[in-house]
Order: sequence, then C-alpha cells, then structure tokens
Amino acid sequence: MIRLVLKVIAAISILFSFCNISLAAVTKESSKSPKLPIIKNFTVGVWVPYWREASGTAEVVNNLNKIDIISPFAYEMTSNGTFVDKMKLQTGPYQDMIKAAKKQKKLIVPSILWYPSDDTERDEVDFVLKDKALRAAIISDINEEIKKHDLDGIDIDFENKKADTREAFSLFLEELSISLHKKGKLLICTIEARTPSSTDFINGSNAAKDLQRSNDFKRIGKACDQVRIMAYDQGGADNDLNVLQSGVYRPVADIDWVKKVLTLAMRDMPWRKIIVGVPTYGYKYEITRAQNGEISSYKRLGSMNYYYADEEAKSRNIKPVRHKSGELYYTYYDKDKNKEYLVWYSDSESIKQKKDLAKLYKIGGIAIFKVDGNNDKNIWSKL
Repeated sequence: MIRLVLKVIAAISILFSFCNISLAAVTKESSKSPKLPIIKNFTVGVWVPYWREASGTAEVVNNLNKIDIISPFAYEMTSNGTFVDKMKLQTGPYQDMIKAAKKQKKLIVPSILWYPSDDTERDEVDFVLKDKALRAAIISDINEEIKKHDLDGIDIDFENKKADTREAFSLFLEELSISLHKKGKLLICTIEARTPSSTDFINGSNAAKDLQRSNDFKRIGKACDQVRIMAYDQGGADNDLNVLQSGVYRPVADIDWVKKVLTLAMRDMPWRKIIVGVPTYGYKYEITRAQNGEISSYKRLGSMNYYYADEEAKSRNIKPVRHKSGELYYTYYDKDKNKEYLVWYSDSESIKQKKDLAKLYKIGGIAIFKVDGNNDKNIWSKL
C-alpha cells in the first residue's frame, strides 16, 4: 500500500512538473516581442507637411502604389520635453490618407521635429535628453501616441543639437528602440547630412563642429531601423565643390555632394538602413557682383517649391537650365529694382538621379521632402 501511494505521488509530481514546464514555455513564448513591420530592401518614403496637408495627402493617396512609408510632418517638441500635435493627426485629410494607406498595407511613421533656433533652446534640448526621467517620459508619450493612432512607429527628427548632446541623444535612441521593438514598432531616425570635415566650407566654426560631433553614426545605425539623411540644403557648404564652379552655384543638393554624404555614412552604418533624403523644392537668391562681374555674394530670399519656380520662369519667358549638379536654375534681372536674382530648384529628373544613386550604392531607399501638391508631378513616373 505504501509503495502504491508513493507511486501515485511520484506520478502526480511528474504530471505537475510537465505542466509547469509547458506553462513556462507558453509564458516565455507569449512574452516574446511582436514582429516588426516588414521593410522592403528599397523603400520610398515621403514627408507630408501639416501646412499643406490637404493637397499633400491628396497627392499621396493618388500615388500610393509608388510609396512604402508615409511620414506626416510633424509633431513638435516643447522646451520641457513634451510634444504637441501640430498636424492634428486625428482630423480630416490625414485620417483619410492613413485609412487609404492602411488598406494598401503602407507604413505610417509620423515625424517628431525638435529644432532649437538659438543657444538657449539648444541648452534646453541638452538638459532634457541628459535627464533619464525626462527621456523616459518622452518615450512613454511616444508609445501612447503610437497606440492611440495605431501607428507603425515614429520618426525622430531632432536637429541642430550641441556636440555635447551626442551621448544623451544616443542613449535616448537606444532606450526608445528597445521600448518600440518590444511592441513591434519601428524607429526611424532623421539626421543632418555630413561630409568629410576637410571639404566643409565652415569647418572652423562651432556650427560645423557641432554638426560633425552631435550624431554618433555608429550608435544611431544600430538603434534605428532606418536612418534618413537629409541630403539637401547644401547651398555653399562644400568648399571643394564651390571652387570648381565658373558661374552661379547654390544647389539644394548637388549629386556629387550627395555622393560624399552617403560615402561617409556608409563607413559607420549598415547600408540597408541608410535612406537618402531628397528635396522637391529650391530657393530664390539676390545676387551681388563685383566690378569685374564675378559673384561676390548670394542673399537667400526664401524657399521656392517647384510649382512657383516653374511659374515664374514661364511668366518671364525663361527656359531653366540643367546644371551639372543635376538640378535646375535660372537667373533674371529686374530693371525696376535694379537687382539680379537666381532661382535654383529640384525637379523629377534630379530626384531620379538620386534614386538611381541610392540603388547603385545598395542603400535602403529614398525619402522625399516634401510632398505637398506643389512638387513636380513627374516624380511619380520616375520612381
């Protein structure tokens, strides 16, 4: 009888042991993080600005077959580390776009912009990101916003940081990446373009040094699922390219400059994570010339999207010229104002050149800044 009791107890113990192991296995399995959304080997992303959300979202919806990732632009950070929904993501045009995009299984990854405009604001960014509790609060807010809108992830666009913010920014991205990945969400990072310091026209300035040092490419490349490099707003930043020019030269993104930007990034980041940001816009400048006719200065007057640049050229009966940089430009003289002007801008052909370059370099794709209804409509046929 005693032996029988012992055998029963042993059998029960084995059964409970088996059940515990099975339960542990199930618990472990269920605790695994959800899978991240699938990212194609080559993606086309678009930023859609809130100041032209109606026309921008309409253009996106009409061309969803050419787009993989949509980034409504933008949430904006406040000085204390909270963010505000400047886009009003729950309202009309954006919601209609998101609904249409989800039907076609496109990824929705809005941007959060933090752009300090002076040293005081840069100190505020530095203070917030160096505070562990404040970083955690931002991450919590981001997770809540993603859940609220059923988003696929977030795009962190923190620009113009101090060099001293480098470590704290890396920590923030690493902590955010872990948190998002546990929930099956993507982290995209948007950073400034950088070239080898020897070619930088303002290499000796504090601004150039901050740009060179504020982003740790290796750590950003590990933490983020994609890294969008803003390869635009070049202007006169590259001294080596400037001295080679014999005429007007104020590119938004010279293809040779973009090559430098990508080559530098590819040293420290996984190539498939690198996304080249491409512009759809341009700028208007007032030109000043010396007595010998050489250009002595460019005064930037404002931005010019493709539509306005093209319309002004037509109104003045001017045919824009394709510069060897890949972009369009034209000049004109206003007799009434006694001033000379330069208009320089990007179009579908210059965007195609950068897309082809991205494929040649075998990086992860392009991101278009910006789609607002006033860009060259021919870009979609060339993607």
